[in-house]
Amino acid sequence: MITSCRARLRAWALLGAVLGASGAVWPAEAHRAPALCTSSREPTLASRLSQDIAKALKGRDGTVSVALHDPARGLRCRLDDTLVYDSASIAKVLVLEAVLGRAAELGRAPTRLESQRMRAMITRSDNKATGELWQGLSRARLTRVLRDVGARDTVPGHGGYWGLTRTTARDQLALLAAVSRRAEALSLMGQVVRDQAWGVTSGAPRTVKVHLKNGWLPRAT
Repeated sequence: MITSCRARLRAWALLGAVLGASGAVWPAEAHRAPALCTSSREPTLASRLSQDIAKALKGRDGTVSVALHDPARGLRCRLDDTLVYDSASIAKVLVLEAVLGRAAELGRAPTRLESQRMRAMITRSDNKATGELWQGLSRARLTRVLRDVGARDTVPGHGGYWGLTRTTARDQLALLAAVSRRAEALSLMGQVVRDQAWGVTSGAPRTVKVHLKNGWLPRAT
């Protein structure tokens, strides 16, 4: 997620979700559709992005999904964005939205303990803090959050297995749109420790602020 440092009134300038698995792929077939970027305002940019995405992925093994939205340019990109993956630590963004949403519904700020755990969960990807927050959220609440943001194909992990939440790039884009409207979420996702702030930060201009949460598993999905 990239926000403009100057456009204070615009909650977000670009949202992107990239999911991937190396080695074994899901589903079983390794077919990769061409990237489809569209923009009624800047069709040349959309065409160039489609070509650039295809070039970046040429010759790579495994499965990659991309979902991108730049509302300022009316730009959207899709590449196999409905393929399903284990979420690993990007499920922490769902937890973040659920905890902040619950506090807002109750008409209060997050408690000190909630804030401490959310900070550890997002900025350092602390699994213990995530598990503690997850245990305080009912499955019904998580399902309602997903429904409300339009993440139709995401299924929360069972029991304490938050990292086995199943999701798609398209759903992650919808979730990012929701958390981008929460100042505390943006603040935390802009303070991820350096060794975990890889991916979307690469090549980002110095004039923009990057907010992200990455996830990884020691196996392919």
